[in-house]
Amino acid sequence: MHGFPRGWLIAAAALLAGCWPISPLPDVDGADRVSFRHGATELNGLYFEPDGDSGSPRPGIVFVPGFSNLAFRSGIDEARHLAGQGYPVLLVSLSGGLATGGVDDCGLTQPDEAVAALEWLGDRDEVDPARLAVMGQGRGGQLALLAAARDSRVRAVVALGPVTRIDRWRETTDHPGIAAWIGEMCESGQGGARRRSPAESAGAIEAPVLLVHGARNRRIPSEQSRLMARALERAGKRVELHLVAGAGNHFVAAPRERMRSLVADFLGRTLP
Repeated sequence: MHGFPRGWLIAAAALLAGCWPISPLPDVDGADRVSFRHGATELNGLYFEPDGDSGSPRPGIVFVPGFSNLAFRSGIDEARHLAGQGYPVLLVSLSGGLATGGVDDCGLTQPDEAVAALEWLGDRDEVDPARLAVMGQGRGGQLALLAAARDSRVRAVVALGPVTRIDRWRETTDHPGIAAWIGEMCESGQGGARRRSPAESAGAIEAPVLLVHGARNRRIPSEQSRLMARALERAGKRVELHLVAGAGNHFVAAPRERMRSLVADFLGRTLP
């Protein structure tokens, strides 16, 4: 490895893992580009106003996508769909994500940024700050769960194919770039992989949790959601786990409709 700075090695591992910002935020019909600060970091996102006029504040959702271009575009689709169901939605790019920059520290400080996103959303006139949810997919699901463990204002959590136990993720993923990236970024710093693993913080999550995982997901195996459900159950928390047949790393076609149905039912019951 002589001749290659450590930063370049981390960058290469991140690119292989699909965890590196690769384009600016796109222009999206029906969404406004927004930015706000958390400490020294400027966070960027897309805000989707809800369809219809309820005449009163509504439950709001912060959606944390994964860290690749494809994952962010999938997040746009889900945020638009949720807005169509009547929810104000902030799709937010955290440190290391699209157009935000900074360092993807594998969940050490990013959950605090997700909490800042909740605060931004809760300050809007059309949003009821007492009915806030956080939702994420893949690594975004990891950060959504960690944010809920850090802030009791979260009233519902939806995690789609999340990472929940980093040590097991490294051992079971079929993507070699992820294992290299974990070794560089997730097992160092304060708390190591344990602090970055939502299953280790299950006891601090007060909100009900919905876990939806693709049964054929090999990048983030469904064991991750099963481990999280088990940890929440042991802690006496409210959790629902669904493994969707035919779904892999992303929900498409019939599996996507099944996922959306599960999410709509869950949010309808937890954020009335």
